[in-house]
Amino acid sequence: MFHKWPLCLTLLSLLVLMAGCSRFNSETQVNMHMDLALENNLNDMIHQSPLIVMGTYQSAAGSINGARNPRDPSKPAADVYNEVKLFNFKVNKVLKGELDADIIKVGQSHTLQLDRLRENENIHITNPLYIEPEMGKTYILFLKKSPYADFYSFPFVPNSIQLNGQGKALLQIPSHHLLKQTVTQDDQTIHVSIDGFPTNYKDQVTGLNLQGILNRVENIEKTLLQ
Repeated sequence: MFHKWPLCLTLLSLLVLMAGCSRFNSETQVNMHMDLALENNLNDMIHQSPLIVMGTYQSAAGSINGARNPRDPSKPAADVYNEVKLFNFKVNKVLKGELDADIIKVGQSHTLQLDRLRENENIHITNPLYIEPEMGKTYILFLKKSPYADFYSFPFVPNSIQLNGQGKALLQIPSHHLLKQTVTQDDQTIHVSIDGFPTNYKDQVTGLNLQGILNRVENIEKTLLQ
C-alpha cells in the first residue's frame, strides 16, 4: 500500500523568510512542504504499474519541459520550466504489459522552478526525488505511458530496482543529500530546505533475488487474469 509522508516540494505552502535587508549579498530561506506517497511493498508496485520492464539504460536523450499548459496539457507551459531528462532504455524483457519497441524513452523529473524569489526572476532546484541512472546497469522499471509526450514515466516513488551481477535487488530510494540546496545568482543567495523526508521508510525489496521478483510478477499477473 502507499504510505503518505510529508515532503516539501510544492509552492502552495511556500514560506519565504528574508535574512538581510541590503540590496547586495542578501540571503533568502525557502521552506517547501507537500505530502508524498511512497510505495514500499513489491506486490503493490506490481499491481500499480501498467508496464514493468527489465533492461539497461543506454544513453541520454535530451530533455523536455515537464510543466504542462493548463488549457492544453498536450503543450508545454509557457511560463514554467520543469526539466524532465530523457534516457534511451533498452528493454531485454517485458515483465508486465505490452510493448512493441526494444528501445524506449524514459523520463525523469530533474529540476523544479521556484517562481519570483528574485525580482521578476525564477530559480531552479534539483528535484530531490531525482536519481541519476547508471548506464549499462540492469534495472527493473515500473512505468506508465506519458499521456502527452512520447516517453514513459514513473507512477510512484520508488520506481526502479537495480540488479547487481549476482541478480540481487537494490531498490532505488531518493537520497537525503538534495534536501538542502543553495542557489546563488548575482547578489542573492537562496537556501532551499526540504523538510519532512521520511526517516523510517522500510525497504522491503533490496536483497531479493531476480528469480523471486520474476515469480512474484508472474503470480500476480495470473491472479489478475482469473
